[in-house]
Amino acid sequence: MKQVADIPRFRLYEATGGVTYLGFNFQRGRWQDVRARQAVAMALDKASLAGDGPFLVADTPLTPNTVGYDPSVAVAGYGYAPERSRKLLAEAGFDSDAEVVLLIPESSTYRQLAAAVQQQLQAIGLSQIRLREVARSDILTQRQDFDLLLFDYAWGDYTALGIFLGPGPRNLLNYSGGDVAHLVNQARLTADLNLRQRYVNEAQQVVLEQAVWQPLLVRQITFAVDGECVQGERQSPYGELLFYDAYTAP
Repeated sequence: MKQVADIPRFRLYEATGGVTYLGFNFQRGRWQDVRARQAVAMALDKASLAGDGPFLVADTPLTPNTVGYDPSVAVAGYGYAPERSRKLLAEAGFDSDAEVVLLIPESSTYRQLAAAVQQQLQAIGLSQIRLREVARSDILTQRQDFDLLLFDYAWGDYTALGIFLGPGPRNLLNYSGGDVAHLVNQARLTADLNLRQRYVNEAQQVVLEQAVWQPLLVRQITFAVDGECVQGERQSPYGELLFYDAYTAP
């Protein structure tokens, strides 16, 4: 069967999806200690995880195509450091033999990714990792029993941080701090673009420094457009790629 890329009338485009992250259930006492969260963040080899699929490494809570993205925020996060991870678990008095429930949406991609995450966590001494799969809709609409959540979100701007880490049903991690939501609200209230970015960056720094969630991957997407149906494409002021099916003079 002929590959789409070999058919002259088709054009291929590259795009990115949302952030896949590992989050913590803040209702569990073990994850209220920032050292335990930092230890898990340092246990994850993102480059290795990205190599298992069509992914890029995510170093910030927002994707490059999201309003408010700033790559410099990444310095506030934690890199792969398994030895330091083990020491932090010991300092926190973490019971490494206790069961840790890793919640994922039903998906073959997530199943494969979760197995890799499980292996990396076992390497730092968390021997009892139990995978739990539920329907994606149930994760979004029902409170779940879990320790760690492997999930993703695709949101076009920084307000996602306030929605997912503020009051309301979208706060899947039960995060009780109001700092992130407050900073996002301050960003929304100002017309000063520099000040807005400063608030957004502060919110992202809280997520990374406090290891509220660990950004892991950004999905790479390749799609094909049939040139017999589409005349051309243009980029919108917001960075979106727009296709049109009528001839337009250059």
